[in-house]
Amino acid sequence: MSALGAEVAGLRARVAETGDSVQALLAERLAGEKDLEQSLREHERLRRHRETIELELGQVGVEGDATRDLRGRLDRRITAARDAEALHEASMNRLRAGIEEAQEAEARLVGDLTGCRIELASARERVEALGRELGRLDQMERDFTERIAQARGRRAQLEERRAWLGEERDRT
Repeated sequence: MSALGAEVAGLRARVAETGDSVQALLAERLAGEKDLEQSLREHERLRRHRETIELELGQVGVEGDATRDLRGRLDRRITAARDAEALHEASMNRLRAGIEEAQEAEARLVGDLTGCRIELASARERVEALGRELGRLDQMERDFTERIAQARGRRAQLEERRAWLGEERDRT
C-alpha cells in the first residue's frame, strides 16, 4: 500500500503537474486565440484601409483628370488672353503713333498760329500807323486847302494891286 500510496501520490503530483500543464496550454491556447482574433481584426482593418486607399486612389485619378482638363482650359484661356493682349498692345502702339503725329501736327499748327498772330499784330500796327498817317494827311490836306485859299486870296489881292498899280501908272 505504501507503494500504491506513493504511486497515487506520484500520480496526484503528476495530475497537478498535468493540470498546471493543461492550464498553461489553455492559457497559451487562449492567448493564441486572442492573438488570432487580434490578427483577424488587424487583417480586417487593413482590408478596409486598403479599400479606402483604393477608393481614394480612384478619386485622385478622377481629380487628376479633372485637373488636367482644367489646366488645358486655363492654358487655352491664357493663350487667348496673350493673343488679346498682343492685339491690344498693337492697337495701343498704333494709337500712340497717331497721338504723336497729332501732337506734331498740333505743334506745327501752334507755330503757324503764332506766326499768324504775329503777322496780325504787325498788320494792326501798320493799320494804326496808316490811320495816324491818314490823320496827318487829312490835316495836311486841310492846311494845304487853307494855304491854297490864302494863296488865291493873295493872288486876288495881287491882281487887285496890279490893276490898281496899272491904273495908277496910267494916271500918272
